[in-house]
Amino acid sequence: TAEPFSLIKGTVSGSTDAEGRFSIPLNLAAGDNAIKLTATDAAGNVSNFSATQEVVYETTAPVISNISVSPNPAKAGRVTVSFEVSETLLSSPEVKINQETATLVLRSPQDGGGFRYQYTYNITATDQQGPAIISIEATDLAGNTKHKSWNNLLTIDLNAPNVPNAANLPAYTNLGTRAIAGTAEPNSRIRIYRNDALIAETTSEADGAYNTNIGLVLGLNRIKITSEDSAGNISQVSEPQTITYDV
Repeated sequence: TAEPFSLIKGTVSGSTDAEGRFSIPLNLAAGDNAIKLTATDAAGNVSNFSATQEVVYETTAPVISNISVSPNPAKAGRVTVSFEVSETLLSSPEVKINQETATLVLRSPQDGGGFRYQYTYNITATDQQGPAIISIEATDLAGNTKHKSWNNLLTIDLNAPNVPNAANLPAYTNLGTRAIAGTAEPNSRIRIYRNDALIAETTSEADGAYNTNIGLVLGLNRIKITSEDSAGNISQVSEPQTITYDV
């Protein structure tokens, strides 16, 4: 508002009404715009300048980059989504995994501008298995919105591997080492236990085959095996096989 029927001047001009109100369309330049006004009454007297108001005009949406998800693949439990945004936002980004909202845990400024965000999400048995859709939406101070989604950053795996199998062992041997061979889930971590103590680990091949040597103790050796997939799901323990080492 200003004096009624006065002439308002800035980079554009207009007039006030009988109550001193005015509304003047203004074309903004890209970047920073410093806006200040004067009022000229009917006698030609000119007011001092108004306080300057700063308006930033930009139409470029924020840039979302450097997204990472850990762990991947993931079993039931917490996953962390981290990413960077190029500028200050109107509010925290909205992050969803399969349409479920993740929780903001960290926002930190980056050298050279922008911010790094970290969100967590708790995978449960109700989550859809397989490749997950991760979406991020960010709106900057000018109201420009960026929406991005990915379907190749996280795979949800809630199923434990099948129990690994092993070739039959002889009941007796006079050799102090023995090959343990069999099949399990491809590319899984195989753990071999002798008398309930972990004594060997190996990784199955792409076709599921595995083969490794173990040492035996004199007397009874009770051999059991488990398999852990890349998401961290662990199989049930295999049926034990017993082999007696006698020299």
